[in-house]
Amino acid sequence: MKNTYLIIGSGRLAHHLKFWFASRGMEILGWDRSQDPHLLNGLIKKSTHILLAIKDDAIQSFHDRYLAGFDKKIIQFSGSQSFPGMQGAHPLMTFSHQLYDENFYEKINWMVEGSEPLPSIFPELKNPFFNLPVEKKPLYHALCVVGGNLPQILWSWIEKEANNLNIPKDVWEIYWETSLKNFVSQGPTAITGPLVRNDKATLDMDLAALQQSSTTELANIFQAFIKNFSSGTLTQNSQSKDVRL
Repeated sequence: MKNTYLIIGSGRLAHHLKFWFASRGMEILGWDRSQDPHLLNGLIKKSTHILLAIKDDAIQSFHDRYLAGFDKKIIQFSGSQSFPGMQGAHPLMTFSHQLYDENFYEKINWMVEGSEPLPSIFPELKNPFFNLPVEKKPLYHALCVVGGNLPQILWSWIEKEANNLNIPKDVWEIYWETSLKNFVSQGPTAITGPLVRNDKATLDMDLAALQQSSTTELANIFQAFIKNFSSGTLTQNSQSKDVRL
């Protein structure tokens, strides 16, 4: 019997899942709250798997209202929360408004809650996966949020201040891309600049400049970096103290 996946939701994840699964030849249905609720019961009956690509806060209430009593495999995509009667699976990827190349989706790693293997949840997918116990999910998801979102927030603030200096937005692209590539290939030893060198005079000037800028959040974050890392932690992880930013 061929599986039929009912994807609930209209956000970015649902959008990507529909494209991704369709590209794999998987049979999919879709429903979101803009549609008639009376259609949902029939779609559920046609499906073997119910995929809740909705806000974490809505998962339990949606299940209790619409799915209770159905003998279906229910998958929820919260990276931090777990719910009785539902299998947790979280694609470790950031999903933009634009779809990715079909082949890219096959590289995405999945975090699977508990000990169930990914092929037993999605037999059609060949993606790499790893398992986590329920109690480890909140820390895992916090790491995802910090690693995936905080850099983008910092970049947004930097672009705002750079615009005040009439620095073109696109000049940062090669700098940030190279910085990320260096970290991926070299780890903490790729970090450069006055924090690594513990160059106090430069750090003080940088902090003062940020404190006078219109984005005080950058100053607060930079001050925390100085407090926590200019004590020598980064210097010990660096291959060279003389590498210049």
